[in-house]
Amino acid sequence: MSGAPVETIGSRLAARGGFGPGFDWIRIVLAVSVAATHINSIVPRDAGHFALPPAYHFGILYAFFGLSGFLVTASAERLGLGQFRLNRSLRIFPALMVDIALSAMVLGALFTTLPLVAYYAHPTTHRYLLNMLGAVQLRLPGVFEASTVGAVNYSLWTVPFELACYALIGGLILTRGFRLAPGLALLWVAAGFAVAALAGRLGPIEPALRHLFVLKGSRLLVAFLLGIAAYRWRGRIPRRPGLLAAALVACVALDLGLAPSEDAVFYPALSLLLGVPVLYVTLWLGTADLPTPALLTRGDYSYGIYLYHWPIMQALVLVLPDLRHAGVYFLVVMPVVAGFAALSWHLIEKPVLRQRRRFSFAARQRGKAPVPGPPHTLP
Repeated sequence: MSGAPVETIGSRLAARGGFGPGFDWIRIVLAVSVAATHINSIVPRDAGHFALPPAYHFGILYAFFGLSGFLVTASAERLGLGQFRLNRSLRIFPALMVDIALSAMVLGALFTTLPLVAYYAHPTTHRYLLNMLGAVQLRLPGVFEASTVGAVNYSLWTVPFELACYALIGGLILTRGFRLAPGLALLWVAAGFAVAALAGRLGPIEPALRHLFVLKGSRLLVAFLLGIAAYRWRGRIPRRPGLLAAALVACVALDLGLAPSEDAVFYPALSLLLGVPVLYVTLWLGTADLPTPALLTRGDYSYGIYLYHWPIMQALVLVLPDLRHAGVYFLVVMPVVAGFAALSWHLIEKPVLRQRRRFSFAARQRGKAPVPGPPHTLP
């Protein structure tokens, strides 16, 4: 007599119409966690800091990109390349462009040490607008130059990697090669070890290779590829509390032996050791029946939190220099960040979602429109 069928990530999603009830929670928690890791870099060096484990720093963005790969693959498998690119562009660029414009035109003008005419005429101010296209520019003239980290919005460093992830999945759409994702993830890690081993012998392309395969951004591409693989295998990935506990134990055990390192293979090694446990925890929680507060049903504020937290934190540290502890700054600043994220959602992102409804199941759900077409798809 056969036992009950094993619940999988895929069967859990199918039973809930293809929409993971915990994914909105996960996105918000991850965005707030990114802000928590960044506040330590922004407060004065002599202020109190959070004590955060190395695996936490590694895992937050890894989970973000792994979850993105998982969710985006659902639409990528059913859309042509043109529709997919439009879908992703409408989700990413409008809010990003407004954030960049506000930082350059308003925030920079308020905090620059230069005369306003000189500030607006400065080439660095003009170059900052290139962030709208994914060309990262971290500084504005005379803005936050005396702070611990002079970057106006350091969070923007991930934007080129996000665009690279979409280029990767675009290639998979053209070739219908989604099944190749797990092999590509392993090859990416192997390339990281190879580039590290051949340091100094790769000629003028070595900086670009290190950027893609060895340095901190390399883990984001590996995570995205593993997310694609997890979506493809969602019907085979068992969803068991015991496996969740094992994944958490693996993360904790690895963290006990970790320290932030400049070693050339630090990030490839972490991708190899921590990648699967981190992604499993993310997907297990994302498919959990977590109660959804009314606030989270009104929109996805995670992208706004990610975009706005760094410049608002920088401004707060200058305006309120005597709070003296990262935890206090964090508690004071997050309501302000949440307010900007809500404005971004309701004034920019949500209106754009109306243009995405025919491409995105999640967009239709959040827009409260009828859901035509297959019910099992994800954003």
